[in-house]
Amino acid sequence: MHNKLLTEVPLQYTDDETIEILFRKIGSDLDVVRRWAKNQAYRLRSRQKARTQHAPLGKAHTYKTLGFRPTKIDSIETADIFATFEKDGFQTNLKSDRNSIFKDLIKHELAYLLGLPTSQTLFPFMALLVIEHPKITASFLSELELFDKHGQLSGFVKTDQGYLLTGYKDRRKAKLSEQKILLTPRSAALVRQVVEITQPLRNYLKSQNDDKWRKLFLTCGMGFQYPRAGLTGAWKSDGKLLRNSVQYFNEVQDQFSKFTDLRGDSFREFALRIGLSSIRASAGVLVYLETHSVKKMAEALGHAEYSSALLGRYLPESIMSFFQTRWIRIFQRAFICEAMKDSPYLLEATDFSCMSELHRFLSNHALKDIPSHLSDPEKNNSTKTTSGETDQVLISIDRGILSTLLSLNVAVKNSPKNREVCGLARYWSDIGGLIEKEIANGSDALLKQHLSEAKEIINPSRMETLIYATTS
Repeated sequence: MHNKLLTEVPLQYTDDETIEILFRKIGSDLDVVRRWAKNQAYRLRSRQKARTQHAPLGKAHTYKTLGFRPTKIDSIETADIFATFEKDGFQTNLKSDRNSIFKDLIKHELAYLLGLPTSQTLFPFMALLVIEHPKITASFLSELELFDKHGQLSGFVKTDQGYLLTGYKDRRKAKLSEQKILLTPRSAALVRQVVEITQPLRNYLKSQNDDKWRKLFLTCGMGFQYPRAGLTGAWKSDGKLLRNSVQYFNEVQDQFSKFTDLRGDSFREFALRIGLSSIRASAGVLVYLETHSVKKMAEALGHAEYSSALLGRYLPESIMSFFQTRWIRIFQRAFICEAMKDSPYLLEATDFSCMSELHRFLSNHALKDIPSHLSDPEKNNSTKTTSGETDQVLISIDRGILSTLLSLNVAVKNSPKNREVCGLARYWSDIGGLIEKEIANGSDALLKQHLSEAKEIINPSRMETLIYATTS
């Protein structure tokens, strides 16, 4: 089964490794893309703003007024380059324009300096919009029109609630195809930036009576090529250069170097998985991990109807297997919290030197399927049920176990290095929080007593050395 996520999930992953994938890697991989995209979007926006702000300080030139034919960008005052572009506007015939001071300059270098939307440079804006609003699909962005056929602003409109982005999701039924997405202030700012960045290309297309001027996303190839509308990929040539060009690969890797420790082939494989579909899938799965609700995941992804098979569309088989066993038993079925007053498994947190040791102990002694003497005390049922068929899960609780889970929960929540918290720690932290809520809402006096006693002896600082990942 192919993997739709940013995160690679080999089929041979064990259960514990799957936990690590679910609670740490999916989120951290998406965060790497988010931070890279923010950085790239900021850099393009900064170049565009520098052009418009500094153009008034320069002087617009032709070849005659400049007095020489420049072949290098640094031979002209930057403010004069900006002023000339603002006066003449975007053009596609620079090589044949004898009067243009840009005629003999390297076009992609000039476009970079001017902050023009060349190929791939708008992808970070698209990625950020999808991360913030997983309802947004590739087809939605591809067909997104900023203006209607009458020239009225229609795709990005301010309302009393905020800015609405209106487009179409082709896969939905005709009557449901139009989507109105209420943007967060941050997303609305991104759209406004795209509008300003693409304005020179929009003006040019209008002058050519080309209807594509109404589209939101416009790019100009490597520099001053005829503007194109619609989606752009993350990488040039659909990733071919990322595989085959050492120079291009090094450029991309350098862009990401601040945000990930991945290098070489490991980084290449990660980068090649980056696309709007994988970003959207990862964002949707994170909603499930945070809410434990497939319905909320469906809502976040903009599905018109809830489908119990939704997870299967986005998760590889190894993770689906995990969801169908322990994860579902914990979060979608009933708890039985058994007070283990005389349990021989009294937990001493100081005995554990790493999260893996603590995980093994808790897996063996805190989280169990219901034993036969509790599920069938009269031994009337001789038929054994498999763990995958059990409807409830036994949580064995004593003061030591509960105080450890609560300490872990507090340590994870208050961690100043949230991105470095390992998946196993997040897993048991969530379980601890749910057990605390289950006992507090219940009526078992002995469990409430254990909870009260456990809260008195919680020590999050003892967990701080355990909760962080030991490998990158």
